[in-house]
Amino acid sequence: MENQFDPNNEVIIDEVKSPEAKSPKKKRRFFRGIAMLVLIVFISGITFGSGYFIALKYGDVLNARLINSDLAPEDGNSIHINQIQPIVSETDGSGTSVSTIAEQVGPAVVTVTNHLAVSNNQFYGLFGDAFGNSEGSGSGILFKVDKDYLYVLTNHHVIDGAQSLDVTFQNGETLSVEALGFDSTMDIAVLALPIDKVNEVLDSIVIATFGDSDSLQVGEVAVAIGSPLGLEFSNSVTVGVISATNRTLLLSNDQEQVNLIQTDAAINPGNSGGALVNGQGEIIGINTAKYSDTSVEGMGFAIPINDALPVIDSILASRSGSDVAYEMTADKPFLGVEIAAITSEIYQQTGATFGVYVSGIFEGGAAEKAGIQTGDVIYMLDDKRVANPEALVTMLGKHQVGDTIKLGVIRGENIISFEATLTAYGDVVKE
Repeated sequence: MENQFDPNNEVIIDEVKSPEAKSPKKKRRFFRGIAMLVLIVFISGITFGSGYFIALKYGDVLNARLINSDLAPEDGNSIHINQIQPIVSETDGSGTSVSTIAEQVGPAVVTVTNHLAVSNNQFYGLFGDAFGNSEGSGSGILFKVDKDYLYVLTNHHVIDGAQSLDVTFQNGETLSVEALGFDSTMDIAVLALPIDKVNEVLDSIVIATFGDSDSLQVGEVAVAIGSPLGLEFSNSVTVGVISATNRTLLLSNDQEQVNLIQTDAAINPGNSGGALVNGQGEIIGINTAKYSDTSVEGMGFAIPINDALPVIDSILASRSGSDVAYEMTADKPFLGVEIAAITSEIYQQTGATFGVYVSGIFEGGAAEKAGIQTGDVIYMLDDKRVANPEALVTMLGKHQVGDTIKLGVIRGENIISFEATLTAYGDVVKE
């Protein structure tokens, strides 16, 4: 049998001649079966072809949508949650619309309300306690879920001084939340909600996806999502560009300068802890500050997500509810010194107006091996000024065990340079 297709796309079936005669009833049944088979093949071809062309035309749009994922906990019960997938730009070169980014990432951003124990937070101007109220608000990012908790990323200054904390989801549901831990030097905090408390809102939220802040280019799109001025303006979206990368600024007077992303997307009080998003809908920064001056506009700042990730991991590992910046765990990089701030007495002794005074040396530590001695003043690390003990802790926290660092030291009337290879805390201090 040979099937042919005429120019009108009509199927022509050649007559099949059998050597044996068949009854008309059997012939009708036979041809009916053949016709049905051809019809199925024809319809299947149309269906496949349509699907193929739809994929070609709309594939990038379909890829931009949320993909449902079932996270399988150890007990075998699945948690149904939406994970944001990177948005693929339209094939016509027009790029991804801001409305698409806002629609996808918006449900991953929450409002964080801080019920203050004492209204003396020095960062009040950033998250809404400007009038001495007993309540302030900021923003947060839903970034992780497991069988026990839903996790929220925010700034430390948003939760500082809290007697209790709430988070409000995009659908208006408000739940109490606990601080899992924070890093005061990097201005990062992680909050946790027990999973049994959020079952009713799981279907309406999504989990953010982190991007690569190291690959940012000046001029690319930046979208800020958060709750400026509190719940009344929750999930507000502002748009701009990446104005600069690697800006180093002081977030407070007692810290080392922090590396930040600069953007002209509007960052207002209440945006702190919210998301700075790239054109693919990925979180590339945690909004944290703005330059406040009547003569200045469009200078907002965010913590790069790549800098935040090691801190987040430390908080998730510790889960102490306290400041991980000063917690020493066995695998934490360790210089091997006891330090003190510069006092008037130490100034009289050393002449140093800033830095950290080495009050003790741990045997077998990096400092001892490098030749640093008790009484030295460390004033420089990797060619950056060390203002005080908090700054040194912050700077060391950005390194890994095995890294070799360069130290500038004042010893008497001499200025000396040392190189020290950081050891693990647990290898030097035996508990």
